Amino acid sequence: MSSIICRLTSHKINRNRVWYDGLHNRTNCERCGLAMIRSVSGWRAFDSESDDDPRRTAHPSASPN
Repeated sequence: MSSIICRLTSHKINRNRVWYDGLHNRTNCERCGLAMIRSVSGWRAFDSESDDDPRRTAHPSASPN
């Protein structure tokens, strides 16, 4: 249901949960959980094919491998 709301309106960004990955600000949608990235044109869905970059760092709470 929440993903339908996001498709009809827009994703819900919680600005308190935003983190910087070394290149852009990132977060997840509050409603549907989709990974989001902040570009010059605003928030959009993170696309792992076009947005993948080795300079990006993992989320601060991610455990190292």
